[in-house]
Amino acid sequence: MRNGVDGDGHPPLVQSVDRALAMLSVLADRGSAGVTDLGAELGVHKSTASRLLATLEAHGLVEQLGSGAPTGWGSGWCAWPGPARRSWT
Repeated sequence: MRNGVDGDGHPPLVQSVDRALAMLSVLADRGSAGVTDLGAELGVHKSTASRLLATLEAHGLVEQLGSGAPTGWGSGWCAWPGPARRSWT
């Protein structure tokens, strides 16, 4: 890596953030998914998928839909549109 870019000319990614965003993308496509399915989709061990989900859940971005049920979108997203829009426009 030179000058803050990788061999393809892209800035380096933070792996955990990249995986968490990929997980949210899977949930956006499917609506809900279980830990095992999310881990398989991301190519990570089930325990890694579980920790990523726990982090997203702690921030209100995903929630478990029932005991042992798949994970879906959380209510934490409701607070983001206004501030995010103001920050990037």
